[in-house]
Amino acid sequence: YQRRVHGGAPIVFVDEKVPRLTGYSRSHLLGRNPRLFQGPATRPDDVAAIRQLLKDKHDGFVRILNYTKTHTPFLNVLYLAPLRQKDGSVQFWIGCLNSSLPSLPSSNPKAAPGATVRHQTTNSRAKLKSGDTIHTTHEGAFAVETDLFRGVVLAMTRTPNHPYFKDKRRCFEIQIQGKLKRQPKGMLWFGAEIPDQMVLGAIKKKLCRLFIRFVASFCRGMHVSFGDTGVQGDHPHIVFPLTAMDRMIETPEGEEPPRLGAVLPETQDLNKLRKMPQGGECFNVGSTYTMTFYSQYLDFESWQLVNLPGLPSVDLHQFWGELCPSFVLYALTGRTPDHLEPTRELLCRLTILHESNPGFSSD
Repeated sequence: YQRRVHGGAPIVFVDEKVPRLTGYSRSHLLGRNPRLFQGPATRPDDVAAIRQLLKDKHDGFVRILNYTKTHTPFLNVLYLAPLRQKDGSVQFWIGCLNSSLPSLPSSNPKAAPGATVRHQTTNSRAKLKSGDTIHTTHEGAFAVETDLFRGVVLAMTRTPNHPYFKDKRRCFEIQIQGKLKRQPKGMLWFGAEIPDQMVLGAIKKKLCRLFIRFVASFCRGMHVSFGDTGVQGDHPHIVFPLTAMDRMIETPEGEEPPRLGAVLPETQDLNKLRKMPQGGECFNVGSTYTMTFYSQYLDFESWQLVNLPGLPSVDLHQFWGELCPSFVLYALTGRTPDHLEPTRELLCRLTILHESNPGFSSD
């Protein structure tokens, strides 16, 4: 935590992970300004972005090059958030460090997951509860790593005062940034799945089909299963080719990828990929890919299906009960069109656990 005072912002609290990440002891950091993490290659534009957040008293992410005590550079996704008093004034700021980025030259995300950011690998669980301190938008981006992919995931949900969602209809957004470790052996897919078969009556199934038909009208190549085939590994899912993501940017090796937590501009890269025949996409191993998916129909804060034309909001428990949905990114390696668990090679998974679920805990 940092306290704004005349002459600077001395550090008044240090998480136990910060010394492991930076090499500085807790006693060395207390009372000092966070500028000590800056170095000769730290970009002035990134420092200016931090100052702007402090000036506007808004939370946000800044991707900045920082240095450890031994002068080793590390790429940091810094999350800053004001801690407001009852009268709205700001006396303290919280700063969350996360060095687990694919282009980080000298860090091991398994050994140094970052400060105040709970590190997750393949199966990452975001506990969504409006206003709670464990809200994903307050934890920042977290690292993911599998045999095929290394990167970070940022999950954001709409809350009343979240500046990112101002003037947007979307209820949530997931941003993924990282590099492929090798060429995937099959086509890349992204979407949502449930870990077990849904028990749906005739009316609920009809409502599901109506929603699927609506989504399919603007989502090319979508694949759907209710998980009722009786085949092992056939989970209920709605997935689509990775090229159908809302935004995708390819950054060549050696260039600076876009910051997470900001609106990603549409680029010609995605337009070219979308025009390719399905299965003919080619992804470069050396490039960093930044992609985003958002929806105005799934409201995870209220746990409802919303904004469907001509239909009322529907409690998501009506579809999958107490099961936890997951967003998955994977390569389909099987020769059959069925998206079965044994025929998929996982890049990352984000599992959503709502406060109403029995397994929810604030720990």
